[in-house]
Amino acid sequence: MEIKVFGYGCSRCNHTYDLVRQVLDEDCIEAKLSKVTDREEITACGVKVVPTIMVDGKIKLAGKVPRCEEIRRLLG
Repeated sequence: MEIKVFGYGCSRCNHTYDLVRQVLDEDCIEAKLSKVTDREEITACGVKVVPTIMVDGKIKLAGKVPRCEEIRRLLG
């Protein structure tokens, strides 16, 4: 599984990344997690608002900081 968290480095985007990492660690989920902050790459991937979570090339959540339960549902 490949997970990308898109954002410009603001506290909301960084917190979203940290929450995804926390869920992966707590649930022992194997995944490639990356943070995308480059504006051109964000636009090229079709992201319109941040933070955005993309799982295996599909946008799963955009524009808000999710709770851990929401992240688990996205990855499940």
